[in-house]
Amino acid sequence: MGKHEIEVAKSRVRIVDGNVEVLSDPLVKQCPLRSHLYGCEEEDRER
Repeated sequence: MGKHEIEVAKSRVRIVDGNVEVLSDPLVKQCPLRSHLYGCEEEDRER
């Protein structure tokens, strides 16, 4: 599948062959769009 690095809520995320690895803690505490779409009221390393 490949290897990709993306940014989610100002944190770096690596995706390798479908496995997700969070590389840094999010700098954004709350995102209105993600809250509306996914119900995430607070950003953390687990979401």
